[in-house]
Amino acid sequence: MFILLASFSSFGQSNDLVSSDNVINGSISENLSGLDNGNYKVIYENGLIRSKIWLDNNGNTVLTHKYITESFLSPFILAKIQMNYKSRKVFGVTEVSSEAGIFYYIILEDEKKLYAITSNTSGELTLKKIYSKA
Repeated sequence: MFILLASFSSFGQSNDLVSSDNVINGSISENLSGLDNGNYKVIYENGLIRSKIWLDNNGNTVLTHKYITESFLSPFILAKIQMNYKSRKVFGVTEVSSEAGIFYYIILEDEKKLYAITSNTSGELTLKKIYSKA
């Protein structure tokens, strides 16, 4: 991710920086999107990981989302999940980074339900919502 952010140091002046295939080792799958508030969003894929980065018009990172699988989740947090939600498996994970810190939004599943939980980097888990599967 550092390679991408360093490449956008003069981001406000030109949108051509994103179109180059060599940003993030040639793995950009979608280009830059301008937002109504003057900020920008970049979506890219690097192997199995899809990410979104929101940048202000000066190229400063405002927010990032990284969509990962269970195998990329911290072993510490995964152990906490397995201890507290024994019969459920990880369906999907979104890592959200901002000035407020790093948080994980995790969807667990069993045969009948989906469970939306959150975790901070300390492994403090909070159940947010339970959904019934159709």
